[in-house]
Amino acid sequence: MLRHFSPATHEKNKKKRFFVMKYLNLLLLLPFVGLLWVPLYDKADPALLGFPFFYWYQFAWVPVTSVIIWIVWKKGNDA
Repeated sequence: MLRHFSPATHEKNKKKRFFVMKYLNLLLLLPFVGLLWVPLYDKADPALLGFPFFYWYQFAWVPVTSVIIWIVWKKGNDA
């Protein structure tokens, strides 16, 4: 069903979407900061399944980043 909005309603929705996306996009900084701040994970302990912390920490960010990107995409479409 096609909805018709007045220009004022459309402008209000546009501003709301801008602010929602602005804060959602901040979530995308988490993997960026978490992986570029190397002193945070530049150590060998604790090991996980024989892998030093340095490696499994970086690998753990792969699914976490995918979930963050999905959340931003999904919530951004709903905004």
